[in-house]
Amino acid sequence: MQRGIILLALAVLGASACATPDTRTELQPASAFAHRVSAGEVRVFWNCSQPEPNLLQVDGMVQNVGGGQVRFAEVEVVAVNAGGQTVGSARSAVRDSVLQTNQRSPFQVQVRTAAEAARFDMFYWHLVREAFGASGPGQRRVQNMVRDICLPMEHRSE
Repeated sequence: MQRGIILLALAVLGASACATPDTRTELQPASAFAHRVSAGEVRVFWNCSQPEPNLLQVDGMVQNVGGGQVRFAEVEVVAVNAGGQTVGSARSAVRDSVLQTNQRSPFQVQVRTAAEAARFDMFYWHLVREAFGASGPGQRRVQNMVRDICLPMEHRSE
């Protein structure tokens, strides 16, 4: 009996030693972001910065504003030149793979451009778990686009 208690104590001690501390940082409030757009189940907030020439950094968060789960949300930023050609792109998944109702999750995208960009567009997509459909429970992929994401204006999804 005593041997079992000692083994259990060692197992608990070993498991706690392997646990990593929660390194998640506090999310910024929505008011800290200069840009936002809502479409369907998600709301996206972001700020644009240029830490060095030919590099755009987009820091933001995705919020689930729908009633179900949002899964595997990703954001892609595309640099487009005056001729409409892509001159750079990068994408990132949000930190959390599943977002419950009203949950927010951060992302960061850094786009290095090969030439002068006339504008930056953002594509964002996610999976929505549906309770019922033609073939029963399943998931639906939702994709949206926002043009000129760094301009000081009210953005609309396309």
